[in-house]
Amino acid sequence: MSLSGKGYDQNLQNALSYAYQNGVVVVASAGNNNSDINQYFPAGMDYVIAVGAINPNDTRAQYSNFGQKLDVVAPVGQFSTSKVVSQTFSCFLTNTCSDESSGDLFQNFTQQDNPISGAGTSFAAPQVSALAALMKSKNSSISNKTIERVISTAVIDLGTPGWDQEFGYGLINAEFSLSNVPGTLGERMEEAHLEITRSVSEEFMITSCIKQYMVGTGEYG
Repeated sequence: MSLSGKGYDQNLQNALSYAYQNGVVVVASAGNNNSDINQYFPAGMDYVIAVGAINPNDTRAQYSNFGQKLDVVAPVGQFSTSKVVSQTFSCFLTNTCSDESSGDLFQNFTQQDNPISGAGTSFAAPQVSALAALMKSKNSSISNKTIERVISTAVIDLGTPGWDQEFGYGLINAEFSLSNVPGTLGERMEEAHLEITRSVSEEFMITSCIKQYMVGTGEYG
């Protein structure tokens, strides 16, 4: 989800809780306020993978939120090469949301004569979502908790060793994450090979014991 705000929506939380309880990996952008992520929804929720943004030189993007709820970061960019893009909706105490953005966000990106480039944690979160989908494609039976664990451990550590408030657990590493998906086809084939080898070995040992017994009793050969 590429959305973030200081507000709180019970219906959205209920929906996200239901999704998580039914095995969905929930990912959200950390937010572009250079503030403590704990104040922002839905990234501040416990079961959401909160994703921040970094620059090409592996420093935290100056707009990217930080703090105790930050899980990982992904490469996006900084003000110098692009502008932080956001679309603002006002939904306070109403049943409908009014768009308070300036201009057409989609049209700005797609116009052929002068398209804009964008930065923001909204561009970081989809990278984690895509990685989770790739992991699921390698093994459809793995749980959302396992995906979260692998993504947060198979990282490139940045900043202070281990988890820190600027980068979370670190920069996502797609290659390392995919190679650490448990129960992949290669692992299952290897396990099957070991099982076959074990069965053949046990059968050979049993057959040998039977033959030796029969020879010893004069019933064989």
